[in-house]
Amino acid sequence: MFVKGSETSLTTTFRIQIGFDADDQVRLFDFGLCREFDSSLDVNSLTLCVGCPRYMAPEVASGRLYDFSADVHSFAILLWEICTLDKPFSKSQSVKQLFEIYAMRKQRPSLFKVGSKRIRELLKTCWDPNPQARPSMPLVLNALENLQ
Repeated sequence: MFVKGSETSLTTTFRIQIGFDADDQVRLFDFGLCREFDSSLDVNSLTLCVGCPRYMAPEVASGRLYDFSADVHSFAILLWEICTLDKPFSKSQSVKQLFEIYAMRKQRPSLFKVGSKRIRELLKTCWDPNPQARPSMPLVLNALENLQ
């Protein structure tokens, strides 16, 4: 991704970066630590337990192997935050407590404040505890584009 410079990049709590690409389109990047993906590598060789705890997929938080569906989960948590204007898992006092809540007990943020039924359904599928049940990012994008 091309970012025009640090003056166009905003940082929110927990280091999610928002920037602009060469066409002035908003882009989300850097959910903690990121790297360029080498398509010749096995997807299961991705770094374990890296990222922002509030947005981390359960399989990443518990040190299991993961793939790109973990990014779908992280995006869904961010989308929930945008829809509700609340911080995910705000009652958690520590990273250990966060992991207990969503990695072990499989709890997700409340959908009560999400007004759109279609977005609620999308969030449920995107943060499904089973990574294979999550949609791909192109499917998520398509669903969001078809909300209008």
